[in-house]
Amino acid sequence: GSLLAFNSDRSGDFEIYVVAAAGGAPLRLTHSPGVDSVVAFSPNGRWLAFESSRTGNADVFLMRPDGSGQRNVTRHPAADLNPSWSPDSQRLAFTSDRGGSQDIWRISAHGGGARNLTADPADDRNAAWSPDGRLTAFASNRDGDFEIFWMRANGKNVTQLTHNSATDSIPDWQ
Repeated sequence: GSLLAFNSDRSGDFEIYVVAAAGGAPLRLTHSPGVDSVVAFSPNGRWLAFESSRTGNADVFLMRPDGSGQRNVTRHPAADLNPSWSPDSQRLAFTSDRGGSQDIWRISAHGGGARNLTADPADDRNAAWSPDGRLTAFASNRDGDFEIFWMRANGKNVTQLTHNSATDSIPDWQ
């Protein structure tokens, strides 16, 4: 059956839960003193990526849909936020302030090989992979307010898509 993952503060702090799409009682997957949030199923359905502050700062973690196998993927003292899966379930894009401003980073889902894709003094965040895995969209305030940009999955050919004075953010692909 289909599962829905979500975060809730019903236990007193934010934890990750799953529930069958057909209904029933939610199953609590995390039990940490920190905030567990921003959860995303891998496209192959084998893993959940999520953001957790259980280490004292935000890191990207993985776990299986039953809550087992929880592990820290990013392991960095900077804030690592908003994980997004590549379509092949092999890589994660995330937002990190490791360089002093928020940038889009990429890491293997197995951990290791973290790479800064945007390396810009502006804030870049909310990465979303294209369905074919060749492009990544993101929001950036490079022109003074948040706009939508895209780039190749390797960080090359950054292109601005929106141009207005309103805040544009949190892109997603069809």
